[in-house]
Amino acid sequence: MHTTRLRVRLSETDQNGVVYYSQYFVYFDVAKSNFLRHEGIDPINLGDRRLRLLAAETHCTFHTPAKFEDSVAVRVWVRKLGNSSIIFDFDVKKGRTALAEGYIANVLVDAVGRPVRLPRGARLKLARHMRK
Repeated sequence: MHTTRLRVRLSETDQNGVVYYSQYFVYFDVAKSNFLRHEGIDPINLGDRRLRLLAAETHCTFHTPAKFEDSVAVRVWVRKLGNSSIIFDFDVKKGRTALAEGYIANVLVDAVGRPVRLPRGARLKLARHMRK
């Protein structure tokens, strides 16, 4: 599991003063990219092969709204490693208060969009962060 801390910016809120729902997917993506970098995995190009992770499915459940200037923690871990896919789980909290939780299912593809096997090195690094 890896944690990214963020502060809610005014531009991320709606007319009601709470974080706009789609912003949570941005938070998930920021946390996932930070996690991959922390593990030495380039979040844009996995190795020299110019492989990319594409979102195949996303989901978010909202519990409590976050507001402008709130400090939030976005945790990410790996739920599942397939041959060419990874499911990342996330939760967003303000202190101990659960704000949201969700997942992103990614598929690793080559330059023309064909699914390819996860490289062994990346697979080993990601496997260490599977939630038990």
